[in-house]
Amino acid sequence: MNESRRTATSRKKLSTPMRWLLEQDLLGNCILDYGCGRGQDVQELIKKGYDAKGYDPHWGPFTFPDLQYDTITCIYVLNVIPSKVREGILATLQLLSAERIFVVVRADLKQKYIKTSWGTEQWDVHLSFPIMHETSGYRIYKVRG
Repeated sequence: MNESRRTATSRKKLSTPMRWLLEQDLLGNCILDYGCGRGQDVQELIKKGYDAKGYDPHWGPFTFPDLQYDTITCIYVLNVIPSKVREGILATLQLLSAERIFVVVRADLKQKYIKTSWGTEQWDVHLSFPIMHETSGYRIYKVRG
């Protein structure tokens, strides 16, 4: 059984990829964080004056926000789900109305697949979209925009 919900971490500031997108002025005002986990990025963006919404099937809200967005982000989600689910999420993201879509995956995995001691799974994910920014820890793919 996939325990991807257990990978949602608590933070007190923006995730590093979201901070980079913000610093590069790539977010627009109306943002959906797809797979937002516990929603810290969303809360921090709201504090900064953005119209940010989050969706996460495990942590809520459980009703998918039905709006048009300037930007959709999907950060550290695809690494923790099996490939068939991953394909469905990528298809869903591309069907949504947004000027820009950014998908972030971990870049620091040493193996194609690992199972952690606390029951989560991690896959080394490479996408066919252009890489917009890469560090030793993550890659930001530009899906649209």
